[in-house]
Amino acid sequence: MPPIRSAAGGTLQTEIATGPCGVGPTHTRALRALAGLLSVMVVVSCGDNPIDPIASISIETQSLAEAVEGLSYSQQLEAVGGIGPYSWLLTAGSLPAGVTLAPSGTISGVPVAPGTSSFRIRATDAGGRTATADLAISVTQTLALHTSTLPDAVVGAEYALQLEAVGGRGSRTWSVTGGSAAGWLSVSSAGRLTGVPAASGSFAVTVSVADESGQQATRQLVIVVLDPVGVAAISLPTATEGRIYAAQLVATGGDGVYTWLVEGGTLPTGITLGSVGDLTGTSAVAGSFTFTVRVTDRGDRSATRALTLTVERAPTIQTTSLPPGEPGKPYSQQLVATGGSGTLTWRVTEGALPPGLTFSANGAVSGTPTTLGSATFTVQVTDEASASHTQVFRIVVAEVQVLVNGVPATGIEDGAGTVRYYSIEVPNGVAQLTVAISGGTGDVDLYVRRGDLPQLYVYDCRPLREGNAEICTFTAPFLTAGQWYIMLRGYTDYAGVSLVVNHDG
Repeated sequence: MPPIRSAAGGTLQTEIATGPCGVGPTHTRALRALAGLLSVMVVVSCGDNPIDPIASISIETQSLAEAVEGLSYSQQLEAVGGIGPYSWLLTAGSLPAGVTLAPSGTISGVPVAPGTSSFRIRATDAGGRTATADLAISVTQTLALHTSTLPDAVVGAEYALQLEAVGGRGSRTWSVTGGSAAGWLSVSSAGRLTGVPAASGSFAVTVSVADESGQQATRQLVIVVLDPVGVAAISLPTATEGRIYAAQLVATGGDGVYTWLVEGGTLPTGITLGSVGDLTGTSAVAGSFTFTVRVTDRGDRSATRALTLTVERAPTIQTTSLPPGEPGKPYSQQLVATGGSGTLTWRVTEGALPPGLTFSANGAVSGTPTTLGSATFTVQVTDEASASHTQVFRIVVAEVQVLVNGVPATGIEDGAGTVRYYSIEVPNGVAQLTVAISGGTGDVDLYVRRGDLPQLYVYDCRPLREGNAEICTFTAPFLTAGQWYIMLRGYTDYAGVSLVVNHDG
């Protein structure tokens, strides 16, 4: 071999003569290998024309195709120059998870997550020459239909929902591809699902979305169509003043879970509307009350209705006392009550009437008393709503002497502790009534009462004076027409007493 010599630029060079006219292919490969081992440039001379030197290695791959999450990926790196074959290595950064670089330069695998991975690769040829390149792989999320459930629809109401998808590449195209709701649902190119259902029930719809890369995602969804929310027509039962009331409002349609409130008007004092539609309470006032209720389901669908609740007065016994009866004389009195609903029913709940008297279910006391004395009993009146009222009454059976206006009763006498009864009818229009006792011996007390016999501690007037000179005077408005009763009670034995009643009627 001729000696190695230095060429211009500092490169060691040697000329190898292999014959009169150059080298064949086999020799050329050998020389190139030798040049790589010796790090010299071997120039093969064939006369005066040397062979070109070995070109340096460079990486031709400037960029890599986009990958798709979950789909198989494969790209081959390319290099030129140097002496093949090339060996490839990742020197910095990282490949997408699930993707690897083979020594042959093949990048392959199945990416498991979206994102962009930047990295540096190095190619090395058979002679140890190297080249590097910075590359990146973008992994696009797999196209997926993100909408997994559909909100409820309502019969006859416009339905609209924006479908959502994730991943994929470029613009998307939507379509309804099947299902029992396909007849009334459609989807725009932008993924807006619309339609108007004609009947309630549960329906299926299949929707599909595709991207520019050819990916497609399909999902079958279920849509529930509800009847419109409504408040059922109801005639509220009548309430009774002072009695516990309960009524349940009823809603229809919607999802079946409702919340109620009073939106307008006024409920009777003491009655409230619960959130589940229950009207409850005890009304403190009577009257007719109109109010508006609103019912709302979980989907914020609602309806209203105006209702009227009538509160009747509880039955109240207006009769406060009963006049005395006299033995052997017919007796008849009708008790009176107001309020209540429907027919009123009367009964005696405690005690008993004087012998000879009876009490009917319509509130009448009648008969003929047979025995002197008094009887106390309790009467109850009840309406058809079971509301009731009670009142205690007392009937005295006694001898009652009827007085005439201005005509005195004289020569009255009796013993200590005994009582005598008198009565007078006062007509309408009377402005003043006077009752007076006078004269005689001993001490007798005067008692006067309107409408019933006086009692020891129940009276409208008692002068409380010593002796027999006592007077009671009544004027309007306390003075009213009707029966007035007088009782004389001996504080001691008395005799010769006069009693006179005067009125200007």
